[in-house]
Amino acid sequence: MAAHRAPAEVRRERRTAGARSARVPAPDPTSISEVKADPALAGVPVIVLTTSQSPSDVAFAYRNHANAYVRKPNGLDDLIAVTCAIRDFWVGAATLP
Repeated sequence: MAAHRAPAEVRRERRTAGARSARVPAPDPTSISEVKADPALAGVPVIVLTTSQSPSDVAFAYRNHANAYVRKPNGLDDLIAVTCAIRDFWVGAATLP
């Protein structure tokens, strides 16, 4: 899910997972906690994909109910591998509501 997407768009598209960059400012109401507070979206995994290694950013994400915090790798091949691993876990291995 793009960082700028509102929960209404996600509901309309019936996404099974959402990802956002921690460094991209998003318009209201796309914060993690607002997505998780919406009963129609509460079961959608939120994955924070970011370049930040800051412990405060990690703590903030999980405190606001992110399901995963993943560091973005530098190279395109590594980014593709991480993206595929996220997809494989959340779509293939995880059991979602």
